[in-house]
Amino acid sequence: MKTLFCLRLFAAACGLLTCLVVYPTGSETRAAGAGKRMQGTFLQLANENGTWPIEKWMELFDNFRELGLSQLVVQWTVNDGIAFYPSASGETIATPPLKTILRLADEAHMQVYVGLVFDSGFWKMAGGAPADIDSYFRELLGRSAATAKELMPLVREHPSFKGWYVVQEVEDTTWSSSEKQQLLVSYLRNLSAFLHAITPDARVAISGFSNGTGDPKALANFWNALLHEVPFVSSVFFQDGIGTGHLNMANLPQYLAAMKDTLAANGREYQTIVEIFRQTSDSKAEGAQFRAVPAPLDQILDQLRLAAAFSSETLAFSVPEYMSSLAGPAAKKLYQDYLAELHRSSAEDNSADTESLNLKQ
Repeated sequence: MKTLFCLRLFAAACGLLTCLVVYPTGSETRAAGAGKRMQGTFLQLANENGTWPIEKWMELFDNFRELGLSQLVVQWTVNDGIAFYPSASGETIATPPLKTILRLADEAHMQVYVGLVFDSGFWKMAGGAPADIDSYFRELLGRSAATAKELMPLVREHPSFKGWYVVQEVEDTTWSSSEKQQLLVSYLRNLSAFLHAITPDARVAISGFSNGTGDPKALANFWNALLHEVPFVSSVFFQDGIGTGHLNMANLPQYLAAMKDTLAANGREYQTIVEIFRQTSDSKAEGAQFRAVPAPLDQILDQLRLAAAFSSETLAFSVPEYMSSLAGPAAKKLYQDYLAELHRSSAEDNSADTESLNLKQ
């Protein structure tokens, strides 16, 4: 809702690929080289999803199966007042897709985090005066709690429901002042406590990123202070910042190490979000719309291997837009190339296992 690994060993094999590639099944994908695979993805719902026929959703989940994904984060269920589930309290998109998503996730044996309320003006608000931020968070808390309460009967029907995702992202520069940090902490503490109260068995996840303006130690101190105040947040997803250019492959390991150590010290689950896009829009331009294209495969493989060294699981941001058969030629090519890479790795692993067995005999 943001140690460079050399992969030259695979470069020589790239020329051996032909257009007749046999792609692995989901189970084969999961068995392929652990350092190259992602375990889940975000899904950003947009108005156009309200027009998707069931066949299109089924194709997307077929993509998820082929990629071996076991986790899905629905980034939000309300976007600027428009609900993606049948809401009795607000405007609902024409064909709300959340129930379909959860049903297909059930069938695919995936686990789903369900996001709550997103406002496109959030970051502009976050740059305002503390009094205005306080007022905003109070109102947002009410809307988010009401949304979760309304969603409860729906999500409880589905074994794929793993927990809640709090949409508002934690960034170490915007919230660096003690006054603003306390306002953010109060919002997260109150909302996560409410979510835990209504669904005690569900996890509560938040995400964050660094702009790279502070050092890793400062990042660790920031998150340590925050997590001390929000005991019901059980999972933290940290964006690697490569797609946006906030971080780079040279300094990213220090930030990931700081997050890993901090989350472990606080007893929380930690996952890295690998940005599989390359931002093409000017992030500093006032009012500029975000634009991006799929990142090169070699870069993504570097990111995945690095992420695997620090976190238990890796989430992509995000497969539907940048690595699927539904999102245009570039995304479809990346999807096919990534599957081919996993298939090649699986074949190499099987060959190595066979050779090892023969030597033992």
